[in-house]
Amino acid sequence: PEIGEIARSQYEMAVAAIEARETEFPSRGKGRHVPLTEVLEKSLSHDPYAAHAADAWMRLGGLHAEAGRHAVAAKTFRQVRERHADSTWVLPATLRNAEESMLEEEDLPYSQPRLDAIRDAFQAAGGLAPDTPLAARARSGLGRIRDREAWHRRRIVRLYRIWGHDGAAGLYEERLRALEAEGDPGAGGGR
Repeated sequence: PEIGEIARSQYEMAVAAIEARETEFPSRGKGRHVPLTEVLEKSLSHDPYAAHAADAWMRLGGLHAEAGRHAVAAKTFRQVRERHADSTWVLPATLRNAEESMLEEEDLPYSQPRLDAIRDAFQAAGGLAPDTPLAARARSGLGRIRDREAWHRRRIVRLYRIWGHDGAAGLYEERLRALEAEGDPGAGGGR
């Protein structure tokens, strides 16, 4: 069989197993089970631009997300946008990329550049289909970013006070109040 047929066959077997709520696929003659992520990765390595590939990338990202591998899931969802820009999966992939990136971010030290990139992804997802449930999820994600920024800013004030820099803490609080008055939602509330 031709490589495209092999890729399609692997994809179809993986989809059937996923729909049956399986996580592994029995391997022929090897005496071990193969994780479905491996089957989909193999299918995509054979033909990453095939007609079924955008769906395969989405399913693979979903499996990684379910396993808590947020960074890998986010990278996988980005493949849909990068390789299949005209696919109907672009909007869900953009949103899932942002959601998984945010979940990864919550386990990492604070980084404004990373939050800015995640914000851009949520805004892109919300802008692709503004009046849909996916856009509502994007707005919720933007709220989580604002909460994280506010938490970080409050933490800075606390650290200034712990270090005995009450003047700096007061100046920073004053700046936060000014930002809040200007409408910066990340200046105040949050977790």
